[in-house]
Amino acid sequence: MGWMNDVKVVYKLAILAVIGLLAMAAVGITGNHYLGQASLSIDKLSSDELQSVRHIGEERVIRRKIQVDVLQGMVDPQQAAKAETSLAEDCTSYEKNWAEYMQITSKDGVVGEKEKSVEVLWKEYKTVYQKVLALAKEGKAEEARVLYEGQGDKAFNA
Repeated sequence: MGWMNDVKVVYKLAILAVIGLLAMAAVGITGNHYLGQASLSIDKLSSDELQSVRHIGEERVIRRKIQVDVLQGMVDPQQAAKAETSLAEDCTSYEKNWAEYMQITSKDGVVGEKEKSVEVLWKEYKTVYQKVLALAKEGKAEEARVLYEGQGDKAFNA
């Protein structure tokens, strides 16, 4: 290490600065590379993996809108016609959303038992709410309420 003593201090500092710059550049490039990979992973996660969660959230909102429409039609027979119009739109929206959810979750073509039971319960609920609205239109609000609380709630909240 005798040659180090022969080098001037200015050159020693310059070499030290170059080594520091090279080290910072290496850390920056490595960090940028891994940030890019993380960004791609997050994009893939949000575009592919979290779509089913989004559909489930939308499904819950639409189901609550349907429930409100049914209850409004049940309480006020004059609202029943308006509720039926709104229900038709909401049911179409629900079924479209459910079809998209099923397409995402059954990419391998296998449909789970829970999904099958949801579809059965949805059909049951649809039948019940149509009967409830028909009873409400006839002025049989108490019968409509009993039917809804007995069968509609069971199918809706299962």
